[in-house]
Amino acid sequence: MNLKIYTIFVAIGNAILAIFALSLLILEWDKVDAFRLFLALTLGSIFAFFSYRQFKKIKEIREEEQAFAPPLDATVEEKIKYCRNMIYLSLVAFPFVSIMIILDLNKLESGSVEHVRIWAPVAFVYEQLGYWPGILFVPVLGVFVIFVMARKMRQLKSEGMT
Repeated sequence: MNLKIYTIFVAIGNAILAIFALSLLILEWDKVDAFRLFLALTLGSIFAFFSYRQFKKIKEIREEEQAFAPPLDATVEEKIKYCRNMIYLSLVAFPFVSIMIILDLNKLESGSVEHVRIWAPVAFVYEQLGYWPGILFVPVLGVFVIFVMARKMRQLKSEGMT
């Protein structure tokens, strides 16, 4: 996806969230206490600020830049930075998703719920292979992604030295 279009979508989404947070005050004005007022104004201000920053950022974006991949004409340093950012994102996202899946599958196994909604590949692995493969699927995928990105970074660093 083009980075400029993506940034516009993010800016509009943040503006909608700011309006929603502020509209909570209007919809239930008779129930507003000091905490709700503070929370709604704080959330509305934060989302409005993020929206403003995204709209301001649109002017600086080159037309050929992509949202989730380095541009085709990116330097080696930019590609390495992209790989490093994907590793950092993976270090946060995969454990978080793993914990959510573990909690859901534990509820399902204990019988406290009859069904849960989880990621389709995890559900497939759980149905075909059982509890432990279902739980270990996302952490193993995370480790694989991190190793692939680290290998790509090493390859880019060796290209940059030649």
